[in-house]
Amino acid sequence: MAGRTTRWNRTSIVVALRKAGRERGHWIPVAQWSAEHRTPSYQTVLNVFPTWGDAWTDAGYPPPERWTRRRMHHWTDGEMFDAIRRAAMGRPLSVVGYERWHRRTKDGPSVTAIVLRFGWARARDLAGVAPPQHEALQEGEILESLVRLWRSRNRAPSRSEWVAWKDRICSYDTAQRVVGGNWEHIRARALALHPDLPQLSTRSTALLDLLKVPRESLRPRESEIASLAEGGKTLGQIGKHLHLTRERVRQIASRAARRTGVVAPKPKSSSYRPAYRGKAEMVALLRQRYDDLGHIPTVMEWNSSHWSPSVATLVTWFGSWRDAWVAALGEGHEDVQLMGKGRRHSLSA
Repeated sequence: MAGRTTRWNRTSIVVALRKAGRERGHWIPVAQWSAEHRTPSYQTVLNVFPTWGDAWTDAGYPPPERWTRRRMHHWTDGEMFDAIRRAAMGRPLSVVGYERWHRRTKDGPSVTAIVLRFGWARARDLAGVAPPQHEALQEGEILESLVRLWRSRNRAPSRSEWVAWKDRICSYDTAQRVVGGNWEHIRARALALHPDLPQLSTRSTALLDLLKVPRESLRPRESEIASLAEGGKTLGQIGKHLHLTRERVRQIASRAARRTGVVAPKPKSSSYRPAYRGKAEMVALLRQRYDDLGHIPTVMEWNSSHWSPSVATLVTWFGSWRDAWVAALGEGHEDVQLMGKGRRHSLSA
């Protein structure tokens, strides 16, 4: 009857699977069954049978034995441990190493199956396989390595310095996992073990330069920043304490060092152009340009030649392009009068 909906039960599902099995001569995987839009849907089958394979087994077309063994609950503890040993091949093994081996060989249970049953570290220990060196590190070893870097810098090292240090014992991520906390916490743990370490954690060049300035030469805000820097505060910590941005603290410290002569002023680049002091200076520049060209250039010519001052600057100061040339050459100048009549003046002498 049209529009009739089949009410699937155990018997009707087995009948449908047997029919499909006779057509193909074997069981059909879930992905293929869904791609062919067969009925019942695999969701309906799994509502009645524990697994897709159990349904086909009842229909007389059991999946291959290797497919059945790969289901998570079919792996025994011993099989899991054997797989870990095969992946290790007598060497230390990480979870990433096992996963790569499993993807390459398609052998043994997945990492997920092992982790869900034992947890990776416990399964590896039960299998008698050693962890990689970085996973076997103790907190004390990491902190002692940090202390060596600390003493070599004669100050508290930054996280980026640890990452760039070729002799570090492990990565920052490993240090964070073993010791716990962020970088500040790890440094605090190292300082607790070795209180004699230099506690000046000022890493900014600007703060180091500021500390070279005699305190009597500093202004109140600069002196406050210097006091905090002497106490081991960083740019960010000082900014938080004074309700300033990190960049603002750096600027105040740098300007103080330059003002007092501790740091030489930065040399100006060859492309540096000072601000114009007023209309008189720009009038002189316009007259010089007119003498060089022998005519008043157009706005397009001026812009394409990248002459200075810019057209925008001249218009800002004088009000218009024509008014700038009136100021430079006078209202009665022949070329200026041509501009006033709206005629396009010549680009040639």
